[in-house]
Amino acid sequence: MDSARGGGEDGSIVVSHTLVTVVVVAIVAAMLQLAGIVYTRAIVTDAAAGGAREAALVYSPPGAGAQRVRDLLASATPGLRITGITERREPSSVPGRDFVVIEVTYTLPLVGPWGLSGDVHARGHALVERRVR
Repeated sequence: MDSARGGGEDGSIVVSHTLVTVVVVAIVAAMLQLAGIVYTRAIVTDAAAGGAREAALVYSPPGAGAQRVRDLLASATPGLRITGITERREPSSVPGRDFVVIEVTYTLPLVGPWGLSGDVHARGHALVERRVR
């Protein structure tokens, strides 16, 4: 008859279960968000590398690498907000050879397509092919 005296633990399991559920749901949501961020980073980095390989081909027209990145990202991550794609050539340590570097700037998605105001950069590069004579 502890309930009649008011000194029992009636209802404590409900409070305990509610608090534990809130913590577990928050941890699962954070893990899903982290997985989405890692997935997005991997996809954008792979698209940048694919665009650099496209731009490094011998008969590739200017801007082909950046267009390849746009195509890859449009199909893999349709809700991702790309804020910039730059394509440039940089000298390599091998004389007479250059690298094509593609840098993709995007907004980090936090809750679905909405993200932080800061930009994240992913970079891909490839060695430019030489023409065979």
